[in-house]
Amino acid sequence: LANPVGSARSVLAWADVAVSRSPVEGRAAWIVQRSSPGEEFDFQAITIDEQSGLALRVQALIGGQPEYDMRVENLVTNVEGEPSFAVPPGTTTRSGDEGFTRMTLQQARRSAPYDPLLPGWLPGGFTQAEVAYFSPPSGATGRVGPGPAVRPEPPRVVSVAFRRGLELFVVSTSPRGTFSERPTGSTFPPGETPGGEEGPRSLPKFEKVRLSQGPFVGRQAERWLAPDGRASLSATNDELDVRIIGDVTLDEVARIAEALQPAR
Repeated sequence: LANPVGSARSVLAWADVAVSRSPVEGRAAWIVQRSSPGEEFDFQAITIDEQSGLALRVQALIGGQPEYDMRVENLVTNVEGEPSFAVPPGTTTRSGDEGFTRMTLQQARRSAPYDPLLPGWLPGGFTQAEVAYFSPPSGATGRVGPGPAVRPEPPRVVSVAFRRGLELFVVSTSPRGTFSERPTGSTFPPGETPGGEEGPRSLPKFEKVRLSQGPFVGRQAERWLAPDGRASLSATNDELDVRIIGDVTLDEVARIAEALQPAR
């Protein structure tokens, strides 16, 4: 990028943007994104380092396929003092946690009324990162996300993020029925990946795949490629729902699902 700071600031002039703040590679960062079907690009996102104002990642997709994806990884700067990038006053922003509480895996296991699932296989370079737990306030009912309630009890969701540089995927498990509605391109918490609730609105193409191993063996899962390019998969057994979404391929997301096992 000829002027990464200028590029980072210019995206706030986009129409209908979603702005969120979240850590990326251990650094405070802002993610600005928009869905623009019918324009030059269907989806655009830029990740901005708060301290330096540099653009860490600039993405554009057409039909769910990357048109370009420029990155700055392992950033080290000598910038000190106040952050050089801040969103303008009045800009609507959202946190990356969306009601989740970050905690250790051991704490999540103690909090959840089930054993959360973790993949026994990871695509090359990915390692486990954050763990987050969602439990609505006492007396709440329903499901995660928009739509009518589908359970008499509030969902209790454990989401575990896995990172490889700027790339991330999330494995979320919860009691059966939590993820009963098809998503339409929205993020599933921890929600700090591109494509938030205000993000892509075009319906992705779903396909059925039968899982041959793991706790969902023999079950028919649905997988899809979201408009922002992330592969996703949902599956259900007699006790649990699982949703996997992130920067992996459609083949990898199915392999991750088949390698799931209870966290011990």
